[in-house]
Order: sequence, then C-alpha cells, then structure tokens
Amino acid sequence: MSTFTGTMKINFSGTQAATPDKGSAAHSVAQAVNQAFANGTAADQANQMYVDTRTIAGSSNDDIDLAASLVDELGATITFTSIKGFLITSDAANGDVLNIGAGTNAFFSFFGDTTDILKVHPGGTAMLVNPTAAGYAVTASTADILRIANADASSATYTIYLIGTI
Repeated sequence: MSTFTGTMKINFSGTQAATPDKGSAAHSVAQAVNQAFANGTAADQANQMYVDTRTIAGSSNDDIDLAASLVDELGATITFTSIKGFLITSDAANGDVLNIGAGTNAFFSFFGDTTDILKVHPGGTAMLVNPTAAGYAVTASTADILRIANADASSATYTIYLIGTI
C-alpha cells in the first residue's frame, strides 16, 4: 500500500489605492493559507489522492464514482470514504460553465442538498478543504457520484484533484 503526504495552498494578496484630495491612500493585504496532510485517517491526515485531466462531450455529464471506479496514477483502485481536499480547474478554452454536483446518488457532503451545484467558469478554479477526521463523507452506492456537467454544446476539459481517505 502506498502512503500519502501533501499540502493545499491558497495565496491572496492585493492592494487597493486611491487618490484623495490631499495625499494618497493605499491598503495592502497578503494572506497565505496552507493545509498540510500527513499520511493517515485522522484530522489533518489523508491517505490517497486522485488527479486527472478529463474531457466531457458537449451537453453531457462526467459522473465520477468516488467509491468504486477510480484508478490512481500507480494503478490502484480507489474507494474513497471521505474527501478532505477538492480542487477543480476549468480549461480557459471551454465554452461555458461546468456545473459541479447534483445527479443520481450525488456526493453532496460539501453542499447543503443533493440538488445543489457549484459553477466553475472557463478559466476558473474552485477549491474546498476539510481537514477534520470525518472530511466530506462519501457513502458508497447512495452518495458517491460527483457529477461534472458540461453546459456547452462543445466538449469541455477540466482537471480534478482529490485528497481523501480510503
């Protein structure tokens, strides 16, 4: 069995400047959020990752079974029991949004409801992290399908990164 260690990072920085009647004004902020994962199944731990660049036909769905059909880069079949890190990037050349969520036997742990969706626009990125021991629960056969729906008539490409426990 393989072992896993990894980090998910977000860096935010910006400056807002103005020119009032007298002098100048500026506000700057820089914030880095780093979530490290050691190997295991407790809080701040994970033991599996999945990364893939996928293409969806026009006006179609890519239903990813988190608890049965995934194969990692080392050839092992993955049966996630929880997702602790989720990152998806939509190719900038895509013609419309990717709708994440909903569908039959929907994985909805990071949504409020099985019908909720997250829209990722062309060139956009979405990232969620849950470092708790429970993570975002995956329930085999009833709440394990992560749907990526292509709203455009042309094909769409995206890359998905998952960190979790098996």
